[in-house]
Amino acid sequence: MGCTRIFTPDDHRESMKSLGRNINQPAEPLTKERREAIREALHRSVASRTLMDILNKPEHPANPAVKNLLVKTIPSEMTREEIAQVPDAFRVILNDHPTAMGLFLAATKERAPGQSPVQHHYEIFSTAALVEKPHTTQSGKTLSIDNLDRLDFGMKMAADYTQPKRFGTIEADMLVTKKGFLGLVDEKTVGIDAKYSKTGDYSAKKTELERQIEGIRKGFGDGKLDEFVFVTNRGFSPKFKEMVDEVNLKIVIEVIREKNIQLHEIPRELLTAEEKENQPSTPIPENIIKDKDAMSQLVSKYHISQIDLCEHVKFRDL
Repeated sequence: MGCTRIFTPDDHRESMKSLGRNINQPAEPLTKERREAIREALHRSVASRTLMDILNKPEHPANPAVKNLLVKTIPSEMTREEIAQVPDAFRVILNDHPTAMGLFLAATKERAPGQSPVQHHYEIFSTAALVEKPHTTQSGKTLSIDNLDRLDFGMKMAADYTQPKRFGTIEADMLVTKKGFLGLVDEKTVGIDAKYSKTGDYSAKKTELERQIEGIRKGFGDGKLDEFVFVTNRGFSPKFKEMVDEVNLKIVIEVIREKNIQLHEIPRELLTAEEKENQPSTPIPENIIKDKDAMSQLVSKYHISQIDLCEHVKFRDL
């Protein structure tokens, strides 16, 4: 679908001027280079709060043109209804998270290569939806992005201790760092991956999903991630859920075996009070995984990281 309003040279000059960029020549066609130039101008305008001031004032003369610019930063195909809501979704995010990396320009490449700015409108819509209100995940947890959280987009992390050239990253469309509270709650890092479906339940290619969830499992193991949630605007297919369940089960079995080994190798009297709290006094039977409630209690007791799912995450019912 195309935009509901033609982006004219006058629109371009007016909006770029309002963002502090002087334009003395006609606007060029919307090429990849022009989109990048628009992203750069919007990125600079965030730091000066110019962009938020314009978006928060519908009566501002530059408001329509700047909204049109925001639409132009998104390369994915959108319906007319989605195009109309893109600027407001940006506004919701920026009002709470004006320092978010990766919104218009790619974050630094220090974590891993291949990072990119937002590429799909559902990344913006799902984030705005989670900023506006909490959602309940498949496991019954609350998923939200609060104004005190650190939010960044398009983040990638090495999936292992070394970084291969290809297929060696943990991908998170949104990375949320939830701050600890007065030392009573530990800081935690939550990866969120947005999966968009035009119609029906979302289903991924088996090899791609296997690679991604294996990277997430490794990320849990070495402490890069504490939680990871796949979100979608519709539902997840049975096969998608099955593959996630399988890797979660694998994670639990690994933890059980690790704790049983530690139980035999480390005398309990040598453990600290905190270590004793996180170590069983007797071996954990592996067949506990056959009891859903017992396994759920085990996951909760020992804070075992799991991949979670959150369905029907929509911004303004889109």
